[in-house]
Order: sequence, then C-alpha cells, then structure tokens
Amino acid sequence: MGTNRVTEYTYRNYRRKRNLLLFFLIVPTTIIMSSMIYLYSANILITDTLVTIYLPLVILDLILVFALQPKISLYNMYCDHTSLLEEHHELEPSSKKLFTTSWINDFKNNGYTVSQDHQSYMLLYKYSKKLEGISGSDETVVFVVIAKQNSFNFYGDDIDHGIQAVYMNNKSFQKTSKQIVLQFKKYEQFTDTAKEEIEAAILFKSGKQRIINLTVGYFEDTQTVYSICPIRRYPNKYVYFACQEIRTYSYPKE
Repeated sequence: MGTNRVTEYTYRNYRRKRNLLLFFLIVPTTIIMSSMIYLYSANILITDTLVTIYLPLVILDLILVFALQPKISLYNMYCDHTSLLEEHHELEPSSKKLFTTSWINDFKNNGYTVSQDHQSYMLLYKYSKKLEGISGSDETVVFVVIAKQNSFNFYGDDIDHGIQAVYMNNKSFQKTSKQIVLQFKKYEQFTDTAKEEIEAAILFKSGKQRIINLTVGYFEDTQTVYSICPIRRYPNKYVYFACQEIRTYSYPKE
C-alpha cells in the first residue's frame, strides 16, 4: 500500500506563502540599502541628512525582519515536510527482524549509547564531530527512540526530558546546533492512523540550527517498514543522513 496524501498544490501553496514573505523581507531592505548607498556616493545628501532619513527606515526594516522570520521558518518546515510526503511511499520488506536484542545491539556496536531504558521506551544517542559520508556537516547529536508500547507518544515530556538530560550530562554537546531524532515504533496493522502518526515529522531550520524528527513504523506480521524517506530529493544534508541511518537499521531487502 502507498500514500500520497499531500498534493503538489499543497507544496506549492506553502512555497508561495514563504516566497511572498521573503519578497516583503528582501525588497524593502534592497531598496533602502541601494538608495542610501547611491545618495551617499553621489553626494546628493550630506551624511547627517542621510542618517536622519534612513535611520528610522532601517529600524523599521529590522522590526519587519524579526516579525517575519518566525513565519518564514515555519513555512520552510512545511515546505520541507510536504516535499517528502509528495513522493510515493510504500511498505518495504525488511531482511531482518526489528525490535530484537540483536537489532538493538547493532545500534550499540555502531557507537550509540543507551541513555535511558524505561518500560515504555529506550533512548540512545551518538555524538559526531562530523557526520560520516556527509561533506560540510557540523557537530551533530543523533538520538534513537525505540517505543516499547503502541500508545507511546514520541513528542511527550518523557522524551523531551530524556534528551535534555543527555545535553546536561555532556557539556560538550551543548554548543551543538544540529539534532536528529530517529523514532522507531511497532504497529499491528498499517492503518490510516498508523500512517498519519508515522508521517508526522519535525524538520526545523533557522540559521545554523537543524532539528529533525523522523518516525519509522515496523509491522511485525509482514516484516515490513514504512517511513517518509524519499528516494530522490532531500531538503538538506541532515535529512539525507537521517534517512540513510533509517535505511541502515531497517535492513531493506535488495
């Protein structure tokens, strides 16, 4: 079974709204700066007059920048998310059973450390100075959350507190601006509810900061895996890395 719930119109709609905000952000700044430089270099106005005229304009422009930036970041996230959902996704057979002791040991053998092992979930993490195989990547902390119960909420306070504890216990991580969270959960059936939960994601970017949460659904009866990782187009190198990790630990059949 596949899914393509988000239409091209939806992606284009978010992109149009983002580009409109960028237009109102870039055009006034360009006009202000270019006209000020021209008037100064052509000696049309003296410096005191330029400051009197343009200082209020620059302040207003900065206020506009601060006002629009959160909305632009939000629409960027929507654009990235819908671009992933646009692709045709199907259940993929796995060559190995997931949610077993040997599967969890694969994470540990590849450098992941268990931070918490609760009745409802397990939290592992790995710090990388530079992501393997990703040129130009920065320091990144990759978390793996393994749900042990069907009702477990990946976005609840337990996980948030667990992740914060990792940063508090590792002061060298606190300057890291890149965070990836891979969320694995076992489902009984591939229902619309399960699909909707798996397709929920966080793809936040603002300046140098990147926060990525992607969910992987595992269906034990058919030994198949479902995620929204694309085949062709990735929003950025960190989403690409996250999807490569997902594929590594999903063991897709060739």
